[in-house]
Amino acid sequence: MTQNCTNCGAPLTAVEGKLHMRCLYCSSLWFPPESDEGVKTLERPANLDCPVCATRLVEGVIEDQPVEFCTKCRGILATTRSFFDIVTQRRMRAQPPFTPAEALDREALSRLIPCPSCHQTMDVHPYHGPGNAIVDTCGDCLLVWLDHPS
Repeated sequence: MTQNCTNCGAPLTAVEGKLHMRCLYCSSLWFPPESDEGVKTLERPANLDCPVCATRLVEGVIEDQPVEFCTKCRGILATTRSFFDIVTQRRMRAQPPFTPAEALDREALSRLIPCPSCHQTMDVHPYHGPGNAIVDTCGDCLLVWLDHPS
């Protein structure tokens, strides 16, 4: 799906290294809205496919940190550094009362998904903080995969 300029209707072009698009016809800029997950995405494809549904990931940003986002299953791929910075930013803004953690789905710990980069099986483990989530990590590629919380 191509994003069109809201000013003149011409197709927008991604601006390299930026999280906005530009109309080559009228020079208008378009800044993507933030999703419910807090992700701002462009329709600019990333270099990797989703490890869950094999859809091409798109470039995005959370808390000014680069991520890759699956528009189909809404999963997020981040480097361990970006993941750390995102969690740090979110924790600094967190305000009580906090939502109690739900019970961990132990069955989810048995799944095996490939790293989108090296294609080796990712490590699956719980992430407790705050809440309970299952994350998949690749120690070799330093990547973290987060499923959409359904």
